[in-house]
Amino acid sequence: MIRHAPLDIEKIKNLIVDTRKFTDDLMNLTSQSFEDWAADRHQIALSEHYIERATENILTIGTHFLSRFPSKLKDYEEVILFLGRENIVPMNFAEKNRALSKFRNLLVHQYWEVEPKRLFDIIKKHLDDLEKFCDYFEEVLRNPGKWGLKVE
Repeated sequence: MIRHAPLDIEKIKNLIVDTRKFTDDLMNLTSQSFEDWAADRHQIALSEHYIERATENILTIGTHFLSRFPSKLKDYEEVILFLGRENIVPMNFAEKNRALSKFRNLLVHQYWEVEPKRLFDIIKKHLDDLEKFCDYFEEVLRNPGKWGLKVE
């Protein structure tokens, strides 16, 4: 079954490109030891910004997909789990990454509570996952009919 509203391919592609740039920047920023990274407050601030933006992009794309399905979700954590339920990403991958939405909310709404060590660890743990989200989303763009989606 084809869903009614088509996907905005350009929007999704642009968000994927930006996400990949942010993950590249995060990889460069965190390629050193925690101690060296944490010694420079500018690196910490950039890292916060890039992980927040990359995660926001993933959630924006997920919400874009979600809006083409007959369901309503109440928060970003459910968006990631929705991606797993619809087999856009593997369910175990969605379960592993649902914490990204909570961390994004913490960065946006309670940034003063984010300790540098936790930020560094989250980046290290999820950097490859952000890239994998992009890979999964590109697969949807290559074959949208598999998910009952269409493109503009």
